[in-house]
Amino acid sequence: MPRPIATMSDKQIDDEFRNYERYRTSPDVARRRLFERNRARYEELLAARESLTGFRLETSLEVIRKAAQERRFISYKELADANGVDWKIAYFTINRHLGDLISFSHERDGILISAIIVNKENLETGRMQEKTLTGFALAAEAMGYQFSRAEAFLAAQQEAVFAHYAPS
Repeated sequence: MPRPIATMSDKQIDDEFRNYERYRTSPDVARRRLFERNRARYEELLAARESLTGFRLETSLEVIRKAAQERRFISYKELADANGVDWKIAYFTINRHLGDLISFSHERDGILISAIIVNKENLETGRMQEKTLTGFALAAEAMGYQFSRAEAFLAAQQEAVFAHYAPS
């Protein structure tokens, strides 16, 4: 029987969540079946992560969808505001949430929706700061994406997000 989530530390929740993520995205059929048998636990861990960060997956997905339909980039602060998370707190928790968004959108739609979330200084261009771009690229590589230039990959993912949510 799994340990009750209420008794777990933030790190323990993250570690168990990441284990389920590896099973969920594994090319090994047996591991994916194991994930499916334990999907309820995964959902509980996701809810716990949402309560830790203050960010809600569905809220963020909706904000990103609307921005993408308008073919515009959004700032990290805009995402925090939409979730009702004070920036002083969001600054420390947003990376965890971005990881959840990227995993979810990759599995569901084959895109990396966090590609259109940028610093407010880059809302016109969609560029990411070097550190942010490195984190985005590492997350993409961990999911099996292969590319030689992170900037070109980012631009392709941004276009994929806009195309995915383009009004019909």
